[in-house]
Parts: sequence; C-alpha cells; structure tokens
Amino acid sequence: MGVPVVTPQALPAEAALPKTRSGIILVADDEPMLARILSQMLGSVGYDVVLAHDGIAALELFEHHRANLRFAVLDVTMPGKD
Repeated sequence: MGVPVVTPQALPAEAALPKTRSGIILVADDEPMLARILSQMLGSVGYDVVLAHDGIAALELFEHHRANLRFAVLDVTMPGKD
C-alpha cells in the first residue's frame, strides 16, 4: 500500500507550517534510526521530543508528559505493548 506524496505546491498557502513550533512531542518507535530522524526533524522546527523505544516506555512517557504533549507519533507494532 503506497503513501500519497504531497508536494508543497499542492498545499494551500494557509496549510504551510510556520518555521518554528513549540511543545513536547512523544515519538514511540523501536527502530532507532527512524526515531532519531523523527526526533531531529521535529527538534529542528522547535519541538522538544521525548523518545520511547518500546510500548511500556511510551505509556510511561505519555503519563508523565500528558498535560504538555502537543501530539504523539506512534509505531503500530512495538516490543512490550502494541
């Protein structure tokens, strides 16, 4: 199943992201390279990123940061808890 590609030209001007953002993002992925890339990308636009490498850690970090989380990027299948 392919993921559609959206080019910047296909997005309306109001959909463009600001250059900087703020807040905490939870990234939960058991693939170290993917987690690092996501963390760097989100950090480069101003987000603080907390990383979880398994489902148990993701739940613990969610509980700890839930009041301040902007959103979470979650892997569908992970060790410990899906």
